[in-house]
Amino acid sequence: MKRILLTATLALGLVAPGWPSRAEVRGVLVYSGMCDASAGVAVDVDRFLVANDEDNVLRLFSRSRPGGPLATVDLSPYLALKKRSAETDLEGAARIGDRVYWITSHGRNAAGKAAPSRHRFIATQILATPGTIGLQPVGRPYENLVDDLNRDARYAPWA
Repeated sequence: MKRILLTATLALGLVAPGWPSRAEVRGVLVYSGMCDASAGVAVDVDRFLVANDEDNVLRLFSRSRPGGPLATVDLSPYLALKKRSAETDLEGAARIGDRVYWITSHGRNAAGKAAPSRHRFIATQILATPGTIGLQPVGRPYENLVDDLNRDARYAPWA
């Protein structure tokens, strides 16, 4: 867990606006509160959001204050899940302006069975001020990416 999250933090440090152009490691930073960090984005020069592929919760951390999250956001109510405890398997994130796009695995479960809850592409809006941060879902979760790609003739060679 620690190594995965530290790696995500260093990678964010290389691309975040206002951060040094070179990564400077001054010691090991330990972040807690999740076991399998799978995606992250910089919010500002100090704070970053991290997804965990074991739950539907985004966690806000601070580079200057390692430890537990400053805040958490449970996306479950927004994800339009059929089962209350369904895992979406958040796996990736990309930030464009103040909008963050999150994608789930689009894979099957460990037993190889279809897992519709893992077919989500969502967007959130960062509402950041110097002292606070808010995160607001945008639109509705998109659930048909695999089906739409399968119907597109350009991707037939990979179907």
